[in-house]
Amino acid sequence: MGGENTVMEDLTEQDVIDAINRGIAVFKEEAEREGREYNSFEKENIDSGNRSIKKIVRNGHYFKHIVKLVKENYIEESIILTVTLFEFLMRDVVKDFKFVWFYLPVLQFSELPLDKKIALRKKIRKYLDDRKLYNQYMVNINLYQDLPNLEIEALYHTLFDSDRDIERINFQNLHDKKGVKQVIKFLYDIDIIDYLDQDKIKAQKKWFLLGRLIQERHNIIHKGDPATLNSEEIIEIINSIGELNHNIVQKLVRFGWSEQKKQHTLLTKKFKIGKIN
Repeated sequence: MGGENTVMEDLTEQDVIDAINRGIAVFKEEAEREGREYNSFEKENIDSGNRSIKKIVRNGHYFKHIVKLVKENYIEESIILTVTLFEFLMRDVVKDFKFVWFYLPVLQFSELPLDKKIALRKKIRKYLDDRKLYNQYMVNINLYQDLPNLEIEALYHTLFDSDRDIERINFQNLHDKKGVKQVIKFLYDIDIIDYLDQDKIKAQKKWFLLGRLIQERHNIIHKGDPATLNSEEIIEIINSIGELNHNIVQKLVRFGWSEQKKQHTLLTKKFKIGKIN
């Protein structure tokens, strides 16, 4: 997208599932070889991997099910489920890729050069000020001060307050300050309109259709209105959502993969130097 250099070929869903299963197997084999229970790090990675696989399977199920509903002319039902799927996918993009928020070139925020720390803190403050959430963020800075990646953790728990079951992003809102478009631009510098289609005119058309879909879902549920979108338009939207999710995830996976390789190489060099000394 947007003239990026492709670092690796796009991964299929099965590629991702296979890679996750290989990672899970490594953690399990290590513990089994040593005849012990999983430690907390291993357990978290195994559980996280299983959750990711479950989400991939879930999303595939919904894509197929929605297409089936459209073909059988269950238009209102397909609209409701399509918006639900869009919400699932965009929430996963934000929450599951916390480790690449802002594309940090180091493992921890604390390792950034001072000028980059200040610039990023100002960016966070502006976004949260606009949302009237900066005071909550400062409360979380104090609450999570012992965690290594403090600013990122405080931001995460400001947007997703699991203790009080509060989510401060509306993933069915495309336009305003609390909506999905703005948060993805904020965290990843991605304009989701551009990721709907490489052709800008087609991307704008698909964006307009997505907006209609979300409004129709609201009208169906809250007003009892019949759908005005037709089956061809819904299929176009569901394909656009799949393309959007695929393009964003590929970008984030490529970055994460690249940074992990850099960190592994760096740590390996440090280890070898330590052994020599």
